Formats: sequence, C-alpha cells, structure tokens
Amino acid sequence: MYAQHIPPVTQPPQSAVPHDARAVHDVARLDFAVSSHPWIVARTHPAPQSGSTTIPGASIHSQTGQLEIPANSRLATLKQGTWTAISSTNHGSGAVHSYNWMETVDEEKRSISPEDIYSPFSSGGVIVFLQTGHGMGPQQFGDPHLIFDEWAESIGPALALLEGNPAFADEGTESRESELRKLLRHTNPIVRIAAFRTLSDESLVSAEVVQEELTREGHESSVVSYLIISSRDAGLWAAMRSVVSKTTDPSMLRSIALGAYAAALFKSQGNMEQRADELLKMIAIKLGPAALSDGYLAAILPQ
Repeated sequence: MYAQHIPPVTQPPQSAVPHDARAVHDVARLDFAVSSHPWIVARTHPAPQSGSTTIPGASIHSQTGQLEIPANSRLATLKQGTWTAISSTNHGSGAVHSYNWMETVDEEKRSISPEDIYSPFSSGGVIVFLQTGHGMGPQQFGDPHLIFDEWAESIGPALALLEGNPAFADEGTESRESELRKLLRHTNPIVRIAAFRTLSDESLVSAEVVQEELTREGHESSVVSYLIISSRDAGLWAAMRSVVSKTTDPSMLRSIALGAYAAALFKSQGNMEQRADELLKMIAIKLGPAALSDGYLAAILPQ
C-alpha cells in the first residue's frame, strides 16, 4: 500500500487573511495583455486531499510494515481537484475540468511565492488565467491570478475594455492621460484599478485622487493601498500617510490594513516592508486594543 498523505494544515477562522492577501497582490498585478490564448475566469474545487504532502513512490512493506522510501526521493505537495469556468473568451461557462499534479517541495527556497501564502488549487477560490495548455497538469493554468469572489463577474467586461486598449500603451500623450482619468470613474472596479496602476506608475496621481481612491468601499481600497506602498513615487506614499493619519473610519482603516499586510508579505522592492510596517503600526494605534478582539484584524495588525 502507498504511504498515507499528510493532511494539509487547517486554518483558524481568520484563514480568510491569506486568501485576501494573495488576492490583493494578484489583482494589483493583473495585466490583460493581448494573447493568442483564451482568458478564463474559473472557480477551483480542490479534492479533500489536495494540499497534502507525500513522498512519491514511498510504500509500506506488506510483511514488515516498514516505510520504504526510494533513493533521492523528495517531498511533494498534491494539487488535485476540478475547476468550473465562470466566463471565458472562447467557450461558455459551466464546463467542469480536472487538475492533478505533484509539486516538489523546495526545502531550500529563499523567497515566498503567492502559492506559498495561499493556493486556490489546495484551498479553493476564483482565479483568472490564460489557458496555455490542456491535460490535467499545471500547464493549463497560465499566469493564474486569485481574485475576490465578488469580482468574478467584473473580469469579462474589464477584459473586453482593457485588452489591447491604447490608453495602456507605453507612450504617454495628453489624450491618453485624459482617457485614463476617465477610467478612474468607471463603474467596473477592475478597470478603475488598472487605470490607477498605470497612472501611478507614471507619477500622474494627485493627493486628491489618492484620497478618493482610498475611500472606495471594500477590497478596492486594499488593492490601491498595495499599489501605493509598492510605488516608487514618494508623493503617493506621503499622500497615503496623510489620509491614514486623518481618518477615523474603521472600515477604511481595515481595508488599508489588508493592503499593507499584503505588501509586507509580497515585498518586491526594498522599502515596501518598511512602509507596510509603518502603516500597520499607525492603524493599530488608531483602532486601539479593541481591534485585536477581531480575529481577522488580529492576524493582520502588530500585537
């Protein structure tokens, strides 16, 4: 018989935090580049054993009961389940597909990947990806991005507007900047985030726009917070600190805290972690000790 799978680690109720932190990171980086492959929005349905760790080829000797491990074997994580298309650029929704592969555990890995924080293939979620292959392996999921469930229906319309849109080209013009500013007022949150990211990358965001974007409801302000913390524009960071220092809205501070927490996890440049830590400490002071009775905030804020 084969060796038993080691069950995946179960998370307490605040396990929503790793999911949300990865979703903030992934949405902030979501770029609908023109591709010959179809974009797909799907929900993953992991099998109960998905996320468990095993040693491929290991078995228990039927007579001695001893575990036999092949030479040079390595631990591997199982990714197994099904996914259902919610929307797609090449076929309808509702189709059910399977995935099944083993992922070798790199025990000497020096950096954290999004999959290390939260895996939709082990724990479920809504993802956006390019279908770059077929079969049951990871090749079918090209550049997967985890998104918040409530934005699943926003991806298709955003893709239709953003893919190949000249407003997101590299070369800037006044008309292009004007179009991006109009898109900041769009009804689709994915479109607004893409416009903000492009404008912030080119240092075209004013303090007034920062104030407005950080007051948006829910997870959108979390993604905007992440983008500002990761920006090289010192003016954006100063504007954000000013907004946080003045606001007393607990919901707004909670959303910004999630963005800062994600930035601390996925630091891609030198000052991101420092900025994120500073912001989290500011928010913890403003919310006070009572905030730590909320399991979600207790997992985010410094103790």
